[in-house]
Amino acid sequence: MNRRRKIASSAAVAGIAALGLLAGVTQANAEHRAQMPPDANAYVLQADVLGNLAAVPPTPLSTCPPGTGSTQTLLGLNAGPFATTSLLTAQTGCDVAAGTSNSSATVADVTANLAPILAGTSLHVTGVNSTCTAPALPGQPTGSGTIASGTVDLLGLPAITLAASASPNTIVTIPNVGTLVLNEQTRSGNTLSVNAVHLTVLGTAANVIIGHADCEGAPPTPPVPMMSKSAAIGGGVTAAAAAAGGAVFLRRRESSLS
Repeated sequence: MNRRRKIASSAAVAGIAALGLLAGVTQANAEHRAQMPPDANAYVLQADVLGNLAAVPPTPLSTCPPGTGSTQTLLGLNAGPFATTSLLTAQTGCDVAAGTSNSSATVADVTANLAPILAGTSLHVTGVNSTCTAPALPGQPTGSGTIASGTVDLLGLPAITLAASASPNTIVTIPNVGTLVLNEQTRSGNTLSVNAVHLTVLGTAANVIIGHADCEGAPPTPPVPMMSKSAAIGGGVTAAAAAAGGAVFLRRRESSLS
């Protein structure tokens, strides 16, 4: 191969290599964006329709992503079966780079009026605190749902005392009303869901939830080199220009020699 062809060949190879590097960086960035981020949700109160009482959507609701999380608060609530003058706080946090997430739901005092199910029935709890913490995968999330105290009042029957800091998935049967679970913990894949108090109404699919937190981790995201894309673009443009310039030089050189 003569000198002119070697120059053209080298320039072309350099251009192809740089464009290949750019394609690789583009693919890496696309994979980075497509990776499932950590996830978390929290709310303090939620209820389905109970008799003539309207449903209460998750309140207040905090979630991530999008963003890195939030703290949502609400002072007092009188809706559906719930009544409280306390501050309701739901918090979430997600660290996409680290692959971690966390959530919590707290309220000092709340009463759920269950009279539409059975006259004179109510659920009262204090010191509600649900938490969920998820490390980066392959670690597994942990959490707990606790109350400081609680009672279920039933018309004509002795009140049922609810255990403080109950063991996970402690079941309490409420006669003629339904089943109540304290510190309910449910796992699905890499997700943990925690409810401090979860009442399922007898003979229906209706639910009353006090203190919900869930979280899910993700693989940590490796940092993408900041200069890779610009370097690849610059290299690709320079090499492509060199290849084009070399080709033009050779054509001119060959024309002058002919």
